[in-house]
Amino acid sequence: MRFARKTGIRDMPQEILLMICGFLPLLDLVSLSQVSRVFWLLLKDEYLWKALYRTTKIVRPVGPLVAGHPADCLRRILISSANVKENWPPLAKKPEFTKKLTVPIIDPPEYCYLFAGRWLIAANSSIGYYYDLHEKPKPQPMLFYRPHLMALFFRCVTATNVHGDTLTFLVTETQLGKNVRRVNITKVSASVIGPYVEPLMHYDLPENYPGIADVVIGSRLMILKPKTNYIHILPTVYDFKDLRPCKLPPLPAEYQRVRIFYKLFYGKYEPDFFSF
Repeated sequence: MRFARKTGIRDMPQEILLMICGFLPLLDLVSLSQVSRVFWLLLKDEYLWKALYRTTKIVRPVGPLVAGHPADCLRRILISSANVKENWPPLAKKPEFTKKLTVPIIDPPEYCYLFAGRWLIAANSSIGYYYDLHEKPKPQPMLFYRPHLMALFFRCVTATNVHGDTLTFLVTETQLGKNVRRVNITKVSASVIGPYVEPLMHYDLPENYPGIADVVIGSRLMILKPKTNYIHILPTVYDFKDLRPCKLPPLPAEYQRVRIFYKLFYGKYEPDFFSF
């Protein structure tokens, strides 16, 4: 009595087996090649690894497929990339901001700044106030800063010194009289009640000064950029170590723009000016 021979997956045509292998993950192909000698020989097929190299979307070397690459080289590249993908830590999910907060306003603000991740500072030319975002049910405006007459410039800047301390400063340009303007630099600190300011220094501006356009701060110096591109009006530099204005070094005559001067100034003097 003859028994019918049982057929299995190894009896399938080689083309069908290669087509099935093309749908398997790369690391599963490594395990499959260790099942038997039949699959070990099958998975040495050069066309299979070339097709996988062209279609896979995992990490791999940048550039097109080189015709001279043997199948073993492509196999090593793909398996290494699959191991990297499997063992790489997952990306952190981006925070989802689903909470919407509505706060009352005193005057429409022209500038806002989030201090210490809790207090929202809002200001315009006549008043500066803050909100405690942890206050419930609804944050209420509290007085933060009021200029003498009018604030022509209002900006909070943050820097980290060499000791790792985070420092926040408030820079304002205020109108004191008809032709008198002053730069006020104060330190912003936090308490249980809320943020408050500590005066550090003030400096009266000359009559021909066009006003402050921007503030650049480092671990030691603060540079106030004027509202002009011409070099005859230099930016003002403050040194927090001595609490006094600094004088800039003399400039070459060929540099006629402050923007060009900044690049040369930072590139040459940044190690001395922005570190203790």
